[in-house]
Amino acid sequence: MGSSLVSDILLLIGVLVGPICLLASIIWLTQKVIRLGIKWFSHLYRLRTTPCGRCVYYTGCEELACAVNPCDVLTKAARDCKDFALADAPTVTPAEKGKRN
Repeated sequence: MGSSLVSDILLLIGVLVGPICLLASIIWLTQKVIRLGIKWFSHLYRLRTTPCGRCVYYTGCEELACAVNPCDVLTKAARDCKDFALADAPTVTPAEKGKRN
């Protein structure tokens, strides 16, 4: 009788807690994907609205994206950059290099 009661209680806990954990993990994963999408779209928007992606000094690297004005890269201040020099071809970011291979 005692082991049957314990196994019934454990089964009840598993039936109640299992779906809650599944739902919590789905919500967590969904918010992570949404945040990543927002970050990606905002970076893409900043890259499109500033001339940095077409500049010779833009590297696309997160550590040092611009060798001349590292504080102003991909910001509104970069729109009026005095050191802008048009590159022959747009800079390919490390993420885009991985997609090509």
